[in-house]
Amino acid sequence: MWRGGRCISAAVLAVVVGGAGLCAAQPDKDKPSLADEAPGRIKAVLDRLEKDGDFDAAMEELVGLLAELAARADADKVEPFIEAAFAVRLVAQLGRSGPEAVARLKFLRANDALARALAFAVRLGEDKPAEVYGIFDELRSKYGDALARQPNLTAAICVVFDRPLKRQLNENEVAAPDPRDVFRYFAEHDGSLVFSVKTMPPELLVYMVDTTASIKEMEWALQRYKGQKTVGRLFGTIKYDEDHFYKGTEKKVTRAGYNLPNILKYGGVCCDQAYFAMAVGKAVGVPTCWAWGAGGEGAHAWPGFFEAGSRGAGWNFQYGRYTAYQVVRGHVRDPQTGQAIADGHLSVLAELAGTSAADRRAAAAFVEAARALPAAKAPAA
Repeated sequence: MWRGGRCISAAVLAVVVGGAGLCAAQPDKDKPSLADEAPGRIKAVLDRLEKDGDFDAAMEELVGLLAELAARADADKVEPFIEAAFAVRLVAQLGRSGPEAVARLKFLRANDALARALAFAVRLGEDKPAEVYGIFDELRSKYGDALARQPNLTAAICVVFDRPLKRQLNENEVAAPDPRDVFRYFAEHDGSLVFSVKTMPPELLVYMVDTTASIKEMEWALQRYKGQKTVGRLFGTIKYDEDHFYKGTEKKVTRAGYNLPNILKYGGVCCDQAYFAMAVGKAVGVPTCWAWGAGGEGAHAWPGFFEAGSRGAGWNFQYGRYTAYQVVRGHVRDPQTGQAIADGHLSVLAELAGTSAADRRAAAAFVEAARALPAAKAPAA
């Protein structure tokens, strides 16, 4: 991926756009370059948008500027591409976010780091801006400017909680707490977490904030397992409910009440073991997921968790993944969309832990510049 500095260059962008038009026109040395002009042009568009609220017009201008950059600018200078792509994303999202769009724009422009984290976290076409920014409004109404101190956490919560978050674990269903309480939990306990929510990329942080344990359960888990990094091991600490499996009796944990302390006390089957490890992992500050697959012995569930060390970062799916399932493709639920994805996708996400926000945004900006290129006007003769 993008470890070890920026690797995106004009050559890479040329490949993305099929070798078309990059840096086609030589700049006039007596005139400011397009890259130099871009920040001022972006500011002018956003200033005007705050006054007239015409998101369609602003969008047209910004996409046009991004297209011009793709066609004429030096791609080795990434900042103008990032600025233009950020503005395009922000205006596109806010333009679909509902009647308070201008007020949101003003707040976000006053809190730049927060604006960037949120704009680059939202996936247009997958997330629904009205719902994402509805969660943002709920957080802002309670925490105000405090959101600016937690940009990655805010962004991750907004893109996860824009849809109802529930998990069905056989006969038991668990639902997420209020997103405002989730924000408070992670913000208040950040110093005790394995991975800080301030430095974890939102793309990984979504696998931490998508908890369906109550805040009370999370507090219990943090007190008991604080500092536990290899959370997959917790799968094996939950005893198997053999009476349920062999005799078909009601599970003891279902009868007692489904929560983390009771799972530890009464045990369960594989989905309960995996859920326990996953939920505790989130509470102590480790991105986790619940994986499943079907093999010759039937369906099975096991936990996955993010780990990082001197040898790099990755996802560990080995605990509870019995021998018969080592060759079975695992699936996990994407916290942002709710859709099932292959567990191998998370190996790619792990690489993001070794990248800077600037490099991640540069990659996104160049892809969007390539998409905007057909809108570029031919350079003047």
